[in-house]
Amino acid sequence: MNHYKTLGVSSTASDEEIKKAYRKAVIIHHPDKGGAPALFQQVQEAWEVLQDPAKRKEYDLAESKKPVETLQDSMETLVEEFFDSCRSSN
Repeated sequence: MNHYKTLGVSSTASDEEIKKAYRKAVIIHHPDKGGAPALFQQVQEAWEVLQDPAKRKEYDLAESKKPVETLQDSMETLVEEFFDSCRSSN
């Protein structure tokens, strides 16, 4: 599970962008609002790591050492990050 993908932000997102994405994801995935408990748990786990600067740094380091699964996964991530950055600039 990629915590950045879970929250729908890029790995270069600011703390404020992560916080905003977390709040949005909680509303969407909260079980009391009709969301799936498993997805809500993933959002909570992502927030727990990414909101803490030390945990985020450790997570980023671990992620950077993982081999890229496939070229397609890499391209999908790049395309998503590109469109996310285009949307946020509007």
